[in-house]
Amino acid sequence: MHSTVYATATEFLSEVGAWLEQKEAANSLILGLAGGLVGAPLSYSDHPPIFAAVYDQDGPALAALFTPPHNVIVATDREDMGAVVELLARDLIARDLPVPGVLGPTRPASAFADAWSRLTGTQSREGIRQRIYELREVTPPRLAPGQMRRADARDADRIVAWSDAFQLEAAPTHPPTPPELTVRRVAEGNFYLWEDAEPVSMAARARPTRHGVTVSAVYTPPELRRRGYASACVAALSEALLAEGFDYCTLFTDLDNPTSNAIYQQIGYRPICDFREVVFAPKDITQPSS
Repeated sequence: MHSTVYATATEFLSEVGAWLEQKEAANSLILGLAGGLVGAPLSYSDHPPIFAAVYDQDGPALAALFTPPHNVIVATDREDMGAVVELLARDLIARDLPVPGVLGPTRPASAFADAWSRLTGTQSREGIRQRIYELREVTPPRLAPGQMRRADARDADRIVAWSDAFQLEAAPTHPPTPPELTVRRVAEGNFYLWEDAEPVSMAARARPTRHGVTVSAVYTPPELRRRGYASACVAALSEALLAEGFDYCTLFTDLDNPTSNAIYQQIGYRPICDFREVVFAPKDITQPSS
C-alpha cells in the first residue's frame, strides 16, 4: 500500500477520476472541486492544493483533496479503511500542513478524524452534519408568484450580500468566500434569481461533473421566507440543468435544518449519502511516532 500526491488536478483526475465516478453523485464534491481546479492557479492560500490518493493491491483505495484553509475532503469505498486513512494522515502530518478538519461520507470522515487525533493528540469536535440529495426528475412545487432569471452584473452587489448571509447562517465557522470570487461566478452566469417584482431568492449551479451538477447557495432573506420562493427557484434551476443535458442534480443540506430537507424532497430530491464534518482544535503538528 502506498500514497501518491499529484502536482495538478489534471493528473489527479486522470488517475482516480474514473474510480471516483463509480459513485459519481456521492463523490460529486471532490470530483467537482478538482474539476474546477483543472488549469486554475494553485493559490487558495499560502499552501497550494494537495491532490492525494492511496493505493492498495486492488488499485485506488482512497482519494483526498485539501485546499487550505478548508477541510480535507476524503473518499474511500474500502470496508476496512483504517489503514488507508492512517496513511493519508501520516502523509499530511509529514508535510506539516495546517489541517483544520475533515469532511466526507460519515464512515471515511470518522475514520480519518480518529487517525488524526490519535497520531497528533489533537482534540476534535463535531461540525456540520450534511446529506447529499440527488434529483433526476423535478416534481413541480406549489405555484409561487414570480419567475427565475439568470443573475447578471447588475445583481452582483445583492448576490455578494446574500452569499455572505447564506454562509453566516449555514457555515459560520468556515472560511469566508472572497467577494471577488462571487462576482466572478456571477459574471460566469452561475447564479440565478427568483424574481417576484424584485429578487426574492437565489440559487447557484456549481461543481459540474461528467454526468451531474450541484445546486448550491440556496438563500431567501428571512423576511421573505415561507412563501415558496426557494422551492420554486430550486425546482426551476434543477429543471433547466436537466434540460441542459445533465443526467442529475445534487444538493447538500444541513441535517439540522428539517425545513430545507423536507422542501427539497417535495420537488424530487432523494437522499443518497450522509456527510460528516469533524473540526480539529488548532495545534502545532508533531511527527507521529513510528
